[in-house]
Amino acid sequence: SGSAADTASVPASVDVDAERARVASAIEQWRQGFEVRAIDVLEPLYAQDDTVTRVWQGRATVGWAGVRASLTRQLEATELRFGLTNLAITLHGEQAASAVGSLRVETSQPTTSTVEAGVITLTWGRDGDRWVIVSEHFSFGAE
Repeated sequence: SGSAADTASVPASVDVDAERARVASAIEQWRQGFEVRAIDVLEPLYAQDDTVTRVWQGRATVGWAGVRASLTRQLEATELRFGLTNLAITLHGEQAASAVGSLRVETSQPTTSTVEAGVITLTWGRDGDRWVIVSEHFSFGAE
């Protein structure tokens, strides 16, 4: 069952645990989409409009065309590993949810490899019967 903070703004008719599970499933698809480096897996997980936002270590992109280009550039890596832990999912009424967790991204290119560890925040909005990312923010500190 959800916490009081989760359920205060959610109508009693909404199954908080089931909706959290749906968001968690979408997050796992998101993680796997990066690992298999497939834009066709990631595309349906994002709101494809002029307001979708992606902030990746200080670089902000607004609008689906820019977000898609940002994702495509990231997927050009030879290998990507996304380790997601400490995930907390909160429902905000019937139409919005947020997920915050620790993210470790290992990126391999032909001549270099990097590891970035920080915090990911994914804000989800309802699009019909599915959840889509309306805002993504990842930041990490210097190692």
